[in-house]
Amino acid sequence: MQAARKRIERNLPFTPGMKVAFVVTNARNRPMQVEPWDEGQENGGISAYDGEFYAERLATAFGRVTEAFNWSAKELLAGNRQANLFSF
Repeated sequence: MQAARKRIERNLPFTPGMKVAFVVTNARNRPMQVEPWDEGQENGGISAYDGEFYAERLATAFGRVTEAFNWSAKELLAGNRQANLFSF
C-alpha cells in the first residue's frame, strides 16, 4: 500500500489491483519503509536499501539448506564458520 501511494505521488502509472514492486529501505520501523521500484530509472530509482533485512532473509532461506551440514542461519549471518571439501 505504501509503495502504491508513493507511485501515485510520483505520477507513475498505477491502476487499482496492480502489483507494485518495491524495495525495503528500513525494516526497523513498523510498518517497514519501502520505495516503489521504477524499472524506467537506473537502479529502479532506489538510492538505498536495508541490506541487513535482505541478508537475514537470505540467511533464513539458505539456513534451511545448510542445516544438513549443521550450519544455522545465525552462523551464516555471522560468517564465522569455514569448511573445506574434506570436512564433510
